[in-house]
Parts: sequence; structure tokens; C-alpha cells
Amino acid sequence: MPAYEDGAVAVTARVDGRVHGRPGNQHVMTLRSSDEEVAIGQIVDWWCPAGMVAPENPDDQSRCRERARTWVDFDAQPGWSVKKWAKDLSWLELRAPVVETDATGAVLQRGTVSLRVRGTGATTVTVYEEFHEVYLFRDGGKVVGGELLGIPWRAMTDVRVDDLWLYRYFDVPASS
Repeated sequence: MPAYEDGAVAVTARVDGRVHGRPGNQHVMTLRSSDEEVAIGQIVDWWCPAGMVAPENPDDQSRCRERARTWVDFDAQPGWSVKKWAKDLSWLELRAPVVETDATGAVLQRGTVSLRVRGTGATTVTVYEEFHEVYLFRDGGKVVGGELLGIPWRAMTDVRVDDLWLYRYFDVPASS
């Protein structure tokens, strides 16, 4: 039985078109959840010429112009969060309060993230006996529901599960 276990996921999404209250015509969102980082990510709002696609990495060269960059983080004020997963990572769910801030740390809005991921593809297990750790990786995943700050994941133009894994730590009995 593991002494500690945590499911983790990373998602990248893009919304094409205008989004109420946000500048630009394309919006790239990244979110990850692992260990003590219940939810952390960023939203980059772009203005792109017709036919251009906003880059996932805001530091990449592009003809699109960055209009705004904000950060999303777990909101400890309400303090609740729910993260559940299947032992084989066939699914993972996350629900948590989040806060969106600008570069100065000013709070722009408070809201929630909910994310339902179905694991697809093969699993790989990596064991680190000397550290008493086991990682279970899922080759792929698909977002099947939820939303980020009121924007449904399934309504986004492009949504990709970048990482899906399970971390387990085991206590080791004292040696005789």
C-alpha cells in the first residue's frame, strides 16, 4: 500500500475567436496539476492575422502579437480541491478553485477549474527502488469534460493532454 499517491495531468488548449472579457482573437491556455500544485497555468491572449495560429509557447517567434498574459493558480482562500483517479489511470478528475492574476500579482478574477480526462494508450511503469517510488505513465489522454474559468474545455478549438501520470511513494520497513 503506498504511503503517498498523487495523480497528475498537463493540458494545453487553444480557443479561436473572441472570448468575452479577453483581448485578442486567439487564446492559449496551459494547466497542470501535480503534487502540491493543485492547479497552475497561464493564459496568453493573442491577436493573429487571418490564417495564422498562435504559438503554444509565448516566447516563440510569430506574426501573432501577444495582447495579454495572465497566470492561473490554486486559490487557497476557499481551500477545497478534489482530485480523483483510477489506479490504472483510465480516468482522472480535478475540481478546484483558481485565481487568475496579472504580471503584478493583481487578482483579475476568481473561479474554478474542472477537468475530466480519459486515459488512452498504453501504460508504462518506472520503479525507483532506492527512492521507494513508482511512476505509472499513460501514453495519451483525452479531455472529456469540465471547464476553465467558465470556458468549457470541449468548446475549445484544440485541446491536448500533454502528460498523464500517477506517482506512488512507499514506506520501507526498518532493516533488521
